[in-house]
Amino acid sequence: MSYNFILSSILILFIFCYMMLLNYAWQNRETPISISYGLGVVTAFFYTFGYAFQLLSTTVDQMMFWIHIQYIGIPFAPFIWVIMTLQFTGNQRFLTKRTIALLSIGPIYTLTAHFTNEWHHLFYKSATLNFSQGFPLIILDRGPLFYLHIGYVYTYHLIGIGLLIHIYLKSNRERKKQVALMMIGSLFVFGFPFIHSIGVIKVPIDISPFGLVFSSLFYLWGIYKFNLLKLSPLAMKKVFESINDAVIIFDIDNNLKIYNKSADKLFEQLPNKKLIGNSAAEVLSHFPTLVQFIERKSSGLLELQQTSNIFYTRA
Repeated sequence: MSYNFILSSILILFIFCYMMLLNYAWQNRETPISISYGLGVVTAFFYTFGYAFQLLSTTVDQMMFWIHIQYIGIPFAPFIWVIMTLQFTGNQRFLTKRTIALLSIGPIYTLTAHFTNEWHHLFYKSATLNFSQGFPLIILDRGPLFYLHIGYVYTYHLIGIGLLIHIYLKSNRERKKQVALMMIGSLFVFGFPFIHSIGVIKVPIDISPFGLVFSSLFYLWGIYKFNLLKLSPLAMKKVFESINDAVIIFDIDNNLKIYNKSADKLFEQLPNKKLIGNSAAEVLSHFPTLVQFIERKSSGLLELQQTSNIFYTRA
């Protein structure tokens, strides 16, 4: 069995991994980040699928056909990455039509430059075959438009990394694990193509699709361990703060854990967060009926009670 057939089989096998990720994203499509993540998986699918069959091709024309298939996904990966990190870090407010239009410039440029290359030969100057590995590999002489594409890709990557670093520095310990997972996973996605593009390590094949394989496994682990695609704590905090009704949360010992801005306005006896940790009897001294209700409950299960436009829950 030839070397290129083995590599192609590995990539085709991992396409099923992408299908699992895409299915999971679809099941959680009620959250915007799941949709953008699913679209990111689609871009990885085209890249991996195209390269798997490029490895089995024997002529320049066949290989260029499969490279075209790869470029159905490649230009959109950085674009989707920025959108996903904006959603993950709770910065959805920046996803306006204007922002999306500006971010679209990158993928539109790459698509145009790549698929019109036969007219100008500025993306790829030439394409030849190399048989030194025992099977044909295409050698592409990259032109200036290709390096502009590389610049766009890593500019978008750095934007996403910057957003993640910013949120990492102000997150709690559990949240930092999720953020770190996102950053490490992105290094597989963008790091492998960077190594291949600048030729730091002389590897005869394109290692970028294999970076996507490592990334997919890494994110698959993160999804099941950290619920990566669920509503982020930062987004939940924003929803919590935006609720018009007063919400007060106590722990199982009936001590104040957190409350939202509406509760801050409603209760004059809660002027600041120094009362967090105090008992329900102290916090709700103006609402003796509600205090009695809370104190009667001895279980640690979540309960919900609405009294005087107040929502009570035990965490």
